[in-house]
Amino acid sequence: MSDRIAITQGPEILTLVRNSKSIGLPNGSTVPHRVVTFPHQAGEYTIRDVVVTGPLPAAGEIATGTAPPVIDGDLVVIRRTVAAMTAEQIAAELDVAKADAVASVRAAANAARDLFRTPGKDGVYLTKLAEGRAWRAAGEPADLTGYPSIAAEVGADTTAPTASALVALWEAMNDLWTKRAQPAIEGAEQRALKAIAAAGTLTAVDAAKAVDWPTPESLAR
Repeated sequence: MSDRIAITQGPEILTLVRNSKSIGLPNGSTVPHRVVTFPHQAGEYTIRDVVVTGPLPAAGEIATGTAPPVIDGDLVVIRRTVAAMTAEQIAAELDVAKADAVASVRAAANAARDLFRTPGKDGVYLTKLAEGRAWRAAGEPADLTGYPSIAAEVGADTTAPTASALVALWEAMNDLWTKRAQPAIEGAEQRALKAIAAAGTLTAVDAAKAVDWPTPESLAR
């Protein structure tokens, strides 16, 4: 069972607390316990397991108070009941779902961005691009003195065999990011956030956060 289940013994009742709901059981003495594993000794009782029976709440329903529990030997059995959610409960559930969806979409958008760049290296990429453009503007000199990033990455065992090929690669990567990936991701994120805000049901929230994010492979096609 989950460690969200606890057994507390009091002078008059044995109280089962499951997900913050308290249910009184007969008998008990005084000492609090936290149930992590079963069987669990609680005063005079050895509790083998705790089960909740009855219907699961469907959409628009919520589990309400439980019927009196039954001690069947060393098994505690609790019967669940369900009821239609109130308008306030539906609104609160929708608000929680929307907040979770917004966080999920933002995290997924950042993950999509990270497929096109290494986090924390944006400044490095911009420095390389500026250096490459300055090298082109200077007439693509063979002497790479003054162009340390180009000099460091040109060669058979590095990024590109020639300075021209290296700068072309940097420019292509920058174009992929600034002209295609970044606008596509930003647009998808903003559309999803707007749809989440407008959603009136949990189904609509789920649909709004299901985004087909661009990838390097999808943009290469």
